[in-house]
Amino acid sequence: MELRSGDGRPTTGPLLDWFYVSPGYVTFRSGTAEQWDSPQGIEIDVQQAEKSEPILVPDRPWEGGGVASVNGIFQRNDRYEMYYSTDGSCHCLAVSDDSETWTKPDLGVVEFDGSRRNNIVARGPGLTGYVFEDPSAPPEERFKLTTMRGGVYEPELDADGSPIALGPTAFRDFELREELREDHTGKWGQMKGFLAGAVSPDGLRWTAIEKPLLAEFVDGDNITHYDVETGKYVAYLRFHTGGRRTVGRSETADFRRFNPEKVVLQPDPQDPPDTSFYGHAYTPYPGRDDLHLMFVSVYHHNADNIDLQLAVSHDGDYWFRPDRHRPIVPNGPAGTDDSGQIHAGPGFGLLPDGRWGLAYAGSGRLHNNDTDWYPPGPGERAPRTVRYAVWQRDRLAGIRARDQGRFTLRQERERPPENCPDAIEAPPRDTFPPLSNPNETPRQLKLNYRTEIGGWIKVELIPVVGTMTYPQVPAIDGYSFDDCDTLTGDHLDRVVTWGERSNVAGLSDTLAVRVKMYRTTLFSWSL
Repeated sequence: MELRSGDGRPTTGPLLDWFYVSPGYVTFRSGTAEQWDSPQGIEIDVQQAEKSEPILVPDRPWEGGGVASVNGIFQRNDRYEMYYSTDGSCHCLAVSDDSETWTKPDLGVVEFDGSRRNNIVARGPGLTGYVFEDPSAPPEERFKLTTMRGGVYEPELDADGSPIALGPTAFRDFELREELREDHTGKWGQMKGFLAGAVSPDGLRWTAIEKPLLAEFVDGDNITHYDVETGKYVAYLRFHTGGRRTVGRSETADFRRFNPEKVVLQPDPQDPPDTSFYGHAYTPYPGRDDLHLMFVSVYHHNADNIDLQLAVSHDGDYWFRPDRHRPIVPNGPAGTDDSGQIHAGPGFGLLPDGRWGLAYAGSGRLHNNDTDWYPPGPGERAPRTVRYAVWQRDRLAGIRARDQGRFTLRQERERPPENCPDAIEAPPRDTFPPLSNPNETPRQLKLNYRTEIGGWIKVELIPVVGTMTYPQVPAIDGYSFDDCDTLTGDHLDRVVTWGERSNVAGLSDTLAVRVKMYRTTLFSWSL
């Protein structure tokens, strides 16, 4: 899916929020209020995922109680590669030809119980992080990972800015301090976690970077990527704000020296007061560099379970959640392998069957409970496995009309601020010149939508959304609601037609789309 056509025109819009929807105007020229392009009767409807059968199950001795996290899925060398961490702090690699059937190759890299016949690429908490490929790096550091390294440390850093770990009794001393308070006579350390990293030439043989990448507190779920456009490393980190886990963002030109993070997503007064964010699974929207996603692991403290909510950003800094009450990936029924917790990994994208998939590690255990909250049977335990959450293309969320709804989708050519549509004077004869190139390659308006029983959708084209002083822009001749053929059913790429017309090239230098629909959800549009 391409982001833009050659002339800079936006060519597609997944409808995850109100970004493409015009707020409209009210005028009083006739003496009474008249609405133009005002949205009515619509809402954002997040689509709960379907779930695949388990694609990765713990069946090796080094996998302990199961898969703790999915640390990245890549398509390289004509195959798929999945990095994952186990409960036993092993960083492992699985491979697949089709992204559905996964095998665990004998890599011969790391020894486990006297043998290297395993798929382990690294061991230890400082080497079980989220992997990315760095196109700017020298060959010996082509692959990188970021993780959290924690323990009990001196309150102050050393002269080099590194934490000072306390001795082997540090954790017991920490517990005693909590118990004894002012009567404690041992070492007064602090429990901390720092952003740590490792590098590799091939994604198999890893070397830890001893000094923290950021000597400030972070928790787990630290996902980094290299931004080619800015030439910087961008990390989304988990840390604490006001006693709750939140998501922060940090960037740097030097992988070994990150800047302190700033909060970009945190629970707020619209959330229940028992809410924390335990993970985020940052990923760019497939095929886009101007749209970003998080699949946030929301921890409900009172119930002790974790499910996923969708978060969206258009710039990577400001984030919002379209729905805070209905998870996009809910927990499974009691006794299943994701009934207690769900933690997604980075790597959301296209599956071979055309659907979109998000790999996640599920657990039947509640967060603070060592046993499943409803075991399948006496002495049995649902394993911690990996599944896909699956959606049809561009259907994470959509604009829904439960009854009659109407709105206008804006689509303007990129212009300098002084020439933006709101600065255009009302034109003569209701025409907004200049027209685009009459020899423009034919193109069509396509909609990704689903109607309910009795539902329908119709559209008309206007050259541009009107201004506050001139909102009453009429439909382009021949492309009105009355001319439009009614659309019904369930389609991913339905071409809109107005009788014999479907080509919209050359109609105007800018185009906007008015929509009327009944009992329909519109997921995306392309033009």
